[in-house]
Amino acid sequence: MWEMITDMIPRRKSGMNTVTAMVLGAGIGIAAWEVMRRNNTAGNNTNEMAQMADSMMDAITD
Repeated sequence: MWEMITDMIPRRKSGMNTVTAMVLGAGIGIAAWEVMRRNNTAGNNTNEMAQMADSMMDAITD
């Protein structure tokens, strides 16, 4: 199955591979979702969750 996914996406000689970027982005998204979910069960309100999400996005883009 992995070969099928990598065959669908054209490869470049330099830079980060597209599949690698997709997997890395999915991992970051899942980790952020889990942090927000766990903090939500601890009783944080939506404003605190929004601030945390903004700080995580700022850290990712920097």
